[in-house]
Amino acid sequence: MLTITLESLFVLVFAHWFFDFFCQTKWMAENKSDSWKALFSHTVIYSGGMIVTMYLYSLITNGLSIDNSIFFGLITFVIHTLTDAVSSRYSRKAYKVKKYRVFFNIIGFDQLTHIVQLTLSYVLLS
Repeated sequence: MLTITLESLFVLVFAHWFFDFFCQTKWMAENKSDSWKALFSHTVIYSGGMIVTMYLYSLITNGLSIDNSIFFGLITFVIHTLTDAVSSRYSRKAYKVKKYRVFFNIIGFDQLTHIVQLTLSYVLLS
């Protein structure tokens, strides 16, 4: 059975919010849908932050090893990049034509995908 503590889930979700929203610059947010440089800038910062967070959290909880923290970050980088490459392009199109319900559904599914990936990766590597 795959399990995760509430504390670990909270750390994942909080770190996700911090690195996906707070650390994303306006330039990254506005350009990641049509610029690989902007998208990679966002996902490198995001994934690097998640590696550091998971490693520091693991020092306290004996969770992920340094190797697994790095592997967690690499998995996160690949999945986050692919997810945002698709979701940012479709959400931008929906927003431009004022299909706001579609826009927010895409953003919501994007966030769901990120949380599922983070949780599964963490559980499988810990």
